[in-house]
Amino acid sequence: MSYFNSFRNHLYRFFSKKEMADVIAIQPKLNHRLLSLFKQFGGNKNESPVEFFFYTDAEDKANNLIIELVKLKYEIYEISPPGEKIQNWSLTGVTIPLLMNEHELTKWCEAMNR
Repeated sequence: MSYFNSFRNHLYRFFSKKEMADVIAIQPKLNHRLLSLFKQFGGNKNESPVEFFFYTDAEDKANNLIIELVKLKYEIYEISPPGEKIQNWSLTGVTIPLLMNEHELTKWCEAMNR
C-alpha cells in the first residue's frame, strides 16, 4: 500500500490514498446529518464556530499542528499527552465562525484532511 503525507509540506501525517478518499467521500453525508442535528437542537445561526479534536502519535506533530491551526486563528483549548486509555497526543479547540451549510463544512473537512 502506498502512503502519502497530507499535512504541511508532506512531513507529518501519513495515511493511504484509499483511506483519505473514503473519508472525503462520506463527509457530505456526515455534514448533512450534523447540520440536521444542529438545527434540531436550536442551532439557527448562519455562522458558528466548530469545535474539533485531533489525535497524533508524537509531540512534535501535535506542536506543528497547533502552529498551523493558530495561523488559521483557531483557538486551542487543550493539549493532552498520551495516557493509559489514549495512546496518542490529543488536542481540542474551536474554529473561527464558519458558514453553517453542507458545502462550507465539507470544504473545511477536506482542508483539515490535507
